[in-house]
Amino acid sequence: MQNVLIIGTGESGYHAALLLLEHNKRVYLYDDAKDSHTVKRIGDLCALGCSQLFDLQGLKQISIDTVVLSPSISARHPFVQYYRAQGVPVISELELSSHFYKGKILAVTGTNGKSTTCALLYEMLSQSKDVVLCGNYGNAFSSVATNPSEYAVVEASSYQLEFCSEFRPHIGAILNVAPDHLHRHRTMTEYILQKLKIFSAMRAEDYAVVNDDDDFLSTCRYATRANTVFFSSKRKVNGAYVKGTEVWFDQKPLFELHTSLIGKHNLQNVLCATTIAYLEGISAEQICSAIKGFCGLKHRLQHVADINGAGVYNDSKATNIAATQVALSCFRSNVVLMLGGYDKGEDFFALFANGDYKRKIKHTVVFGAAAHRIAVDARRAGLPFTCCDTLEEAIDTAFARIERGDTLLFSPACSSYDSFRSFEERGDYFIRAVEEWKKRIL
Repeated sequence: MQNVLIIGTGESGYHAALLLLEHNKRVYLYDDAKDSHTVKRIGDLCALGCSQLFDLQGLKQISIDTVVLSPSISARHPFVQYYRAQGVPVISELELSSHFYKGKILAVTGTNGKSTTCALLYEMLSQSKDVVLCGNYGNAFSSVATNPSEYAVVEASSYQLEFCSEFRPHIGAILNVAPDHLHRHRTMTEYILQKLKIFSAMRAEDYAVVNDDDDFLSTCRYATRANTVFFSSKRKVNGAYVKGTEVWFDQKPLFELHTSLIGKHNLQNVLCATTIAYLEGISAEQICSAIKGFCGLKHRLQHVADINGAGVYNDSKATNIAATQVALSCFRSNVVLMLGGYDKGEDFFALFANGDYKRKIKHTVVFGAAAHRIAVDARRAGLPFTCCDTLEEAIDTAFARIERGDTLLFSPACSSYDSFRSFEERGDYFIRAVEEWKKRIL
């Protein structure tokens, strides 16, 4: 690896370039984006020694021996197709970073819950270990790849795993698999295969940690030489499980479970983090202490207000239907549900027609680019709804609907990219709007 092309110069691409420059590699940059922020970032990197390329013809004049992709770049990108046809290795920033990192990698993937699990695992380890938190949540892995820490807790998305063949965590975990990102991966089979790559390069001394409660994971076959350890909120397994009010590991009681996190999904997140930490020698007391002190992450079923007897929750991180189903499962009834955003093509009728969820929904407020398609599915299911063009209008409509004893749940089941740069920006907008409503009402 000497002449490296980086495609995509966002956070991960930027730090990948710095990492390669630090190791005296010749770095070339290409980005489809032409906005001022991207232009400045590329300019800064070129001032440090990178070279910018503008088209495929220009790239063909350069002898590239490795291509590094930012997560947003898919296999269908013409440059990716060209270099793969030429037999040039195409890898993700995740894999690149793993080649330089000297500590143990603890990686977590799954459709939902990755960030919460990684943040909790970081808290468990940091009480007695030198650890960094990175990947899809927090810092780019490449920004800490030369950090002399004992551990890197890495959140790994399907986009990052797609171009991994040698990425080898010492412990790799899959939380769950549900339909998501099918606009990129096309089929559930392909999506699951990308997730399973977290195990593919592992060795006999490594550990593959799997959610025994997940229907997809319990029935799919995965190839790994690692030791397989399970976690479950329902039954006794070879790994972490719940027995009464205690968490056990194999046949041994570890601690009484005390957590402020709500929902069965968060119990599974806790069990996954516990499994990994315990395998790495973290004491039951330290694990229990971390769980007790962990209040969850912003934008993930975040309680933001009680207004006139109605609870208001910000779940902006719910960017797929499975995440919204998880959120709904935490409430009994009288939910005013806000759905919408960028249309990823998921089947909302399946959500609305499911009796367990339908009974809980008092009214649905839909907004954004996906609003009209969601409204069609709501009408088919006989669910009361209001269709809004913007999130601002949807918030006003939802607040007009809630009464004492209701729950206002902002759990969009769509990505934010129709109006916002990220789910965080969307969630912050919602929180500010709630604060404004509190001032008006109270």
